[in-house]
Amino acid sequence: MESAQEQLYDIYLQWHVPFWQTSFFFYTILIIGILFIATLIGMLVRYYMQKKYTDSYVSVAQKSLDQLQKSTLYTPDQASAFYAALVMILKKYITAHYGIDCVSATDQECLTIVRIHVHNDALHDLLQQILEGTLLVRFAQGDRLLRMMQEDMQKAYDLITLTQPAKI
Repeated sequence: MESAQEQLYDIYLQWHVPFWQTSFFFYTILIIGILFIATLIGMLVRYYMQKKYTDSYVSVAQKSLDQLQKSTLYTPDQASAFYAALVMILKKYITAHYGIDCVSATDQECLTIVRIHVHNDALHDLLQQILEGTLLVRFAQGDRLLRMMQEDMQKAYDLITLTQPAKI
């Protein structure tokens, strides 16, 4: 006669291991967890590095004006190139500061956009005076041209100083 143990032995020959207890499932979850943590660390590092090294649009504009003032374009012979660079710096500043696209606009369109969206008469007047200098550069010569360039450079610095946000 067979014992009770021998009678149950043939019933449990095949054991079913649930999928969450297999080594494949364990290693898959481990790899997914490591990838998730690495992605999270990468995003945090990128966020803090980006925040650390990003200059404000005010300092970028002031540095660009400083570089323009020290460049070879700051001579009467290069006046038209000087005004083109000056206007582009101001358009980029206005685009970054107010969130309106002045970079791809013409000078007159930029004035209209500033008048409509910004509602700052002093900004509009300074920008208009600088843009008028781009038209007058063709007719001025010598000392008068250099004086115009110096005045417009100072107006550009004044424009940035006038519109920069208050420091808290």
